[in-house]
Amino acid sequence: MEPEGTAGRELTLPARRELADALGRGGQAGEAASALHRLVAECEDRFGAGHQQSLLTRDLSARWAGEAGDPVLAAAEFDELLSRFRACFGPEHPHTLRSWHSLGYWSGEAGDVHRAAELCRTLLPVRAKVLGEQHPATLRTRHRLAYWLAETGHQGQAQEMLAGLLALRTELFGPDHPDTLVTARELAKLQGRLGDPRSAAARLQRICRAQGRVLGTEHPTTLGSWHELARCLGLAGSPDRAAAMLTDLLARRRKSQGPWHPRTLLSWHELAYWEAACGRTGLAVDRLRELLPMRRRVLGERHRHCRASEELLAELGARRG
Repeated sequence: MEPEGTAGRELTLPARRELADALGRGGQAGEAASALHRLVAECEDRFGAGHQQSLLTRDLSARWAGEAGDPVLAAAEFDELLSRFRACFGPEHPHTLRSWHSLGYWSGEAGDVHRAAELCRTLLPVRAKVLGEQHPATLRTRHRLAYWLAETGHQGQAQEMLAGLLALRTELFGPDHPDTLVTARELAKLQGRLGDPRSAAARLQRICRAQGRVLGTEHPTTLGSWHELARCLGLAGSPDRAAAMLTDLLARRRKSQGPWHPRTLLSWHELAYWEAACGRTGLAVDRLRELLPMRRRVLGERHRHCRASEELLAELGARRG
């Protein structure tokens, strides 16, 4: 179906790129990635691989490939794109800085959390200088730096950064802005990890409801918050509630994000963990045996999530004797 108002005329390449991007933002990441992949080939044939239009289209194509479930491909694409953006736009152009931010994000999602933290650490002062300390893009890099610091074991530092960022985002954007809510979620998640899962769960319940209103109940970010809520409930002493919630969440993620998406596989692993905590060790082992080859195929054998599933499977296997 042609978009309204486009019948009888050819859309420009930027307009077609924007339409494909809108598909992704509307929840159709796979369709967006496919459309943009075709558009990249067309741009490169027409303009050359180093042309601005080709680079901007390839940037979006890489982003939506990652969102559709291929973080390894996205990281490899941005690894190559960043040098091309620097050559084409300049080292401090906002397009270049966005590509730098994306490289950090997808490097972490592909498994290299230390590189992700370092990329964000070096990018943050550049974005602050070029765009301003309180620009939304600068704050997104600040959020990501805190996130990757937590993932590399610096949880106290990350907690302090997130608390300051949450106050700032609340002041600038309001308490129910999507950026404010995602920082509130990460702060609550850390609260649960650092020994207060009951209070964290109460905060996450409020965040899930707010994200459901603002983003939609099946938005990937909302589903991510339900995942963290389930984990905190388990940590607070309710493994049965955690397992029940994750059973429902796994079905929802399979439907909305696909059975092979890394986030779906994350909830699958978490479900196996809490089923084992409930005493259903055999069921958990069976789940992990099915999950592990899928994780290896999507993320690569050396990814930290694959190692986590391998270690849990070995532990449960030893427990069964």
